[in-house]
Amino acid sequence: MKRHVKPLKIDLSQYPEGLLNGIGDFCGTILSVSNSLESAMRQFHPPQIPGIQKALQPFASRLKLSRKQFEGRAAGNNGNDVTDQLLKAGEAAERSLDYIMGADHPQAAIGQMMKAMRQHYRAQEHLYPLILGLKPVGRYFLEPGVRDRLEDFNSVSADEAQTGLFLDQGEDLGGGYCLYVPESYDGQTDWPLVVALHGGSGRGRDFIWLWMREARSRRFLLLAPNSADRTWSFEDRTDGDAILRMIDAISERWCVDASRMLLTGMSDGAIYTLICGLLPDAPFSALAPVSGVLHPVDLSYTSGKRIYMVHGTLDWMFSVHHAHQAFARLKGAGAEIQFQEISNLSHTYPREENPSILTWFDDSLSLNRQR
Repeated sequence: MKRHVKPLKIDLSQYPEGLLNGIGDFCGTILSVSNSLESAMRQFHPPQIPGIQKALQPFASRLKLSRKQFEGRAAGNNGNDVTDQLLKAGEAAERSLDYIMGADHPQAAIGQMMKAMRQHYRAQEHLYPLILGLKPVGRYFLEPGVRDRLEDFNSVSADEAQTGLFLDQGEDLGGGYCLYVPESYDGQTDWPLVVALHGGSGRGRDFIWLWMREARSRRFLLLAPNSADRTWSFEDRTDGDAILRMIDAISERWCVDASRMLLTGMSDGAIYTLICGLLPDAPFSALAPVSGVLHPVDLSYTSGKRIYMVHGTLDWMFSVHHAHQAFARLKGAGAEIQFQEISNLSHTYPREENPSILTWFDDSLSLNRQR
C-alpha cells in the first residue's frame, strides 16, 4: 500500500470570520501543546515523571477547553479540510497528554511515554498538510533560524507528485518506509539523503518527525525505513539489504547525491546504524548513532569511516560506559570518530543535536549556507 500526503491548497478568504478566528485560536493551542510535548519527551527520565506531569497539566486543561470551543465554532463546517485536520491533530495531542498524565509510577512511565510519543507524531502527521495554508503551521515545521523566511520554503515544485510525504508499506522492499521530499525540491540538482532508523518496536512513520523540520529547512531527502520485524536484524543482512534496495528505488525517481548519504538512528536504530553502516558495500559517507551501543560486528571496514556518536549520561537502557567502550573500539579500528556525551540526556532523542550532526556531515547543510 502506498500513500502520498501533500500540502493542501487552502483559500482562507472563503472562510467566515468566526471560523477563521476559531482556526487561529485552536491552531495556536495545538502548536503550543506540541512544543511542550516535544520538550517533555526530550527531558523524559523515569524518576522525573511527576515534575513533567505537573508542567504539562496546564496544557492538558487548555487543550481540552480549546477543542470544545473550536468544535462549537466549526459546527456546520464538517468536511472542511482545515477544521478536520485540526480536530484530528488536537485529538491526537490530547491522547498524547492523557498517556503521560496517566503514568502513576516511574516504571509505567516508560510505556506511557512511548504511547504518548506515537500520538504526538500522529498529531504532526495531521498538521503537516496545513503547512502552506496556515502560516503558524508552516513556521512550526521549520527550524527557528529560518522561520522569518517562510515564503522561501513555500515555493512548491512544478511537479507536486514528486514532493511531500510518501508512505510505502510494500513488502517488496522489506518492512516498508516513510520518505519526505521537501516542497522546494525541483529535481534539477542532486540532494543529500539522510536515512533515519527508528528504535525497537518503532516505525519510520513515527521517527521521521524527529528530522522533518531539519529536512525542510536545510533541503535534503529524508528516508525513515521500517524494520522487517519488531526491531532491526542484528544477526543478518535482512534489513540492511532492504535499506539498500530502498535507496536504489528512491535514487531512480529522485536526484540523490550518492556521495552525501548519512545513516543515523536512535537506540536499536543506533545499533543497526553501526551494523549496516560498516557493511563492506554500505553506501553511506557518514554514520550518526544516538543512544546506542556496538553490537558484535566485523570492524574490517571501519578504517576511515566518519562517525558522530551521541549518548546521554543518564541513559537507563544503554549505559554511557558501554558507549565509551564502543567509541574506543571504533577509534582503535581506524574510524574518524567524535563522541558527544550529554549530561542531562536519558534514553530519549536529543533533537538539539540534529544541527550539529548535519553540519558535521556536510557543511553545505548549515543553516547559514541556506540563506
